[in-house]
Amino acid sequence: KITMNISVPVGSTATVFVPAGKKEDVTENGEKIKKKADVQFVRIENDYAVYKAGSGDFIFESEITGR
Repeated sequence: KITMNISVPVGSTATVFVPAGKKEDVTENGEKIKKKADVQFVRIENDYAVYKAGSGDFIFESEITGR
């Protein structure tokens, strides 16, 4: 399991690459990421789930399986 603590400054956005085989392996603040205004799934790229995050503090967690 990997935990990533991310802080995005006010007025900014971040592209977050979370190690994961699929987007369902990732949670944010302990919850599955579905439709949230501040976090949006973008794509899977080279074993990473890529998210766009708005300003705020986030805790992304991923169950890394099959690696």
